[in-house]
Amino acid sequence: MLDAIVERIGEVNVVQVITDNAANYKAAGHLLMEKRKNLYWTPCAAHCIDLILEDFEKKLQVHAVTIGKGRRITTYIYSRSILISMLRNFTKGKDLIRPAATRFATAYLTLGCLNDCGGDTMKINTKESIIVRPSQDIPQQRLWLSNMDLLHPRYYLPTVYLYKPMLLDSKLKCLRKPEKVADTDSTTEELGEFMPSMKLRQLIPTVDTNLEDISRDPLVLLQVTSFKCGGVCLGVGWHHTLADGTGALHFINSWATLARGLPITIPPFLDRTILRGRVAPKPIFHHVEFDPPPTMNTYHLTKNTKPQSLENLKITLEQINSLKAKASDVGSETKYTTFEILTAHIWRSVSKARNFQNNDQKTKLRIAVDGRSRLNPPLQSTYFGSVIFIASPVALSCDLLSESFRCTVERIHREIKKMDDEYLRSALHYLEELGDVISIPRGSIICACPNLSVNSWMRLPFFKADFGWGAPLLIRPATMVEGKGHIHPNLANDGSFSLALCLEADHMESFRKLFYDF
Repeated sequence: MLDAIVERIGEVNVVQVITDNAANYKAAGHLLMEKRKNLYWTPCAAHCIDLILEDFEKKLQVHAVTIGKGRRITTYIYSRSILISMLRNFTKGKDLIRPAATRFATAYLTLGCLNDCGGDTMKINTKESIIVRPSQDIPQQRLWLSNMDLLHPRYYLPTVYLYKPMLLDSKLKCLRKPEKVADTDSTTEELGEFMPSMKLRQLIPTVDTNLEDISRDPLVLLQVTSFKCGGVCLGVGWHHTLADGTGALHFINSWATLARGLPITIPPFLDRTILRGRVAPKPIFHHVEFDPPPTMNTYHLTKNTKPQSLENLKITLEQINSLKAKASDVGSETKYTTFEILTAHIWRSVSKARNFQNNDQKTKLRIAVDGRSRLNPPLQSTYFGSVIFIASPVALSCDLLSESFRCTVERIHREIKKMDDEYLRSALHYLEELGDVISIPRGSIICACPNLSVNSWMRLPFFKADFGWGAPLLIRPATMVEGKGHIHPNLANDGSFSLALCLEADHMESFRKLFYDF
């Protein structure tokens, strides 16, 4: 067939013959070349087109710039599975990376998907990016990291603080050098409900992290963005290895105190060796929190193919009191916390919304527990590092949904209560004995369906981050993964709280109804 086409067109009029790379096309190409020695044959059309485009890149500057940017973007995305998982929340379930016939086509589809989602982004004008170094030369030294520090994935926790519009004079006074902040023509109203989104993620600077040598990574990423309406956002990327949320907030709030011209009254406690394990570690408990998370008993589409939904649901003081009444038991001396009661309600509602087809489906709840006050002797409240342990109640869905609400609250209360000095020391010994903490499951898989993670931001001092223009109006995580939730306070200080939660989209609609069904 190829020879017939060449014959019809005329060999002198044929510049090049390009075919597919399949075996039959390659065989036909070889036969054609044997017969027509003067022809040039290429067995891969996509590769040929790519070579043509590469010539464009070499000859035309505008193409060189565009292709260079595209190459940097795709290279950055391909090497970051956590980023791909996070961005999936904002692309309505569409995968940024969709395997195609060739790697060139795959890169094209990736860039095309980013372009399609451009409506969910803002144009940010960054005036200057600088690295903040110590004001004085200090000798280089290595800081010992505990297993609790190394247990967390090596990525930046993205958080955004939104501040109300302010007068220009006040703005100049607080920022000192306003010409060097980022700005945008967008307004804070365009951020909607200030839920995790691609727009929020743009408010935090990004860097290439080094998985092999974390000493090369910046410890904190900061970006101040001025909006057209006068509002200001502080975006914080906090390296998870540096410290937990309590340590991060002590740093941010201390920085805010200095910005207002006040001294720091409580300095950080920096000695991490206090969490060093024994030479001969002897764990005395089975630590279910470090076990692999349960998986679905029946076939379930992975979160890679499921669109996800994020919601911020407010629960009033009256609704909280209603749940407390359901959890109360006349004659019992056990006092349940608001967090335990809310988390029990969330766990049951999520399990119902997921509509497990198998009654013996196992589900694991993860609760972050600050160990500072639970160790004996207790650590200082300003300990700078990670002291977050995990309480992990596990239940069968049939048991969880058939038992009383109070029994579910008791499950959670019991797991949190056992997190005493003996149990936490045992966890430290377990990690020391294990040796390689990287082998412990972590990242987005630990809270994905059928599991759940609920963290308490209820008593964290977010609203003390006053740099001189007042307390922040809102604080939110910039990204969330499926099965992850945060309970956080509201600025009104009226006893109400809000739940920021990410679930699969078809589960979220049911959850919303169940969450408000008392």
